[in-house]
Amino acid sequence: MEEITFFMQLFRQGDVLIIPSKLPDNAVVKKDTIVAYGEVSGHHHQFTSGATVYTAGAQMFAVIEQGAVLQHQEHAKIEFEEPGVYEILIQREYDYLGHIRKVMD
Repeated sequence: MEEITFFMQLFRQGDVLIIPSKLPDNAVVKKDTIVAYGEVSGHHHQFTSGATVYTAGAQMFAVIEQGAVLQHQEHAKIEFEEPGVYEILIQREYDYLGHIRKVMD
């Protein structure tokens, strides 16, 4: 029997997780390429080249062209060499008072 190996490349930059996905039919182009804003510092996660960012309801996606770069003022940049579609997820945290919120840099 042939062995099947599955490998999915994930990318993380601080509180932002980027995973391979498919672009939903209802996705629309976002006006900018910022995917997450900092809570206090004004820093943000932003594609500076090679990507188009889409929203579909509360979900966010990036269509990566070769040479895309995701930057943040306090994290190492991520360079995407392979084109593809990725979903952008923001890490959430739970406190003991029962609140769930997005993690902010």
